Amino acid sequence: MTDDNPAAFTEAFGPMASVLRYDDVEEAVARANATEFGLSAQVWGNDASAIHYLTQNLVAGAVWVNTYRAAHPTIPLGGMKHSGYGLEYGFDAVRAFTRPKSVMWDISTERTLPYSEG
Repeated sequence: MTDDNPAAFTEAFGPMASVLRYDDVEEAVARANATEFGLSAQVWGNDASAIHYLTQNLVAGAVWVNTYRAAHPTIPLGGMKHSGYGLEYGFDAVRAFTRPKSVMWDISTERTLPYSEG
């Protein structure tokens, strides 16, 4: 497959894998990031240094290493670029769907009305 194949640069949903050859991890990252999508990425291998470089430099909302679709309710999951609709899971997702409000309530029995003359 080549970079101009639609399977290499579109966001497909289904059992599919785009397999392209590369010479070094920098080239792999540049080509992976050249798409306008960034929902998720997978890295397969044993070279910890290369895996660390890839996970830090791939522009994707989730990067799975030697696995796929692993998730936990406490870990935020969401896309980047034109992928996804915000965050799911984790406290970051809760923050995305909430708006903080402050309420100050004087519960004493004595009432003094503000802005009054008495």
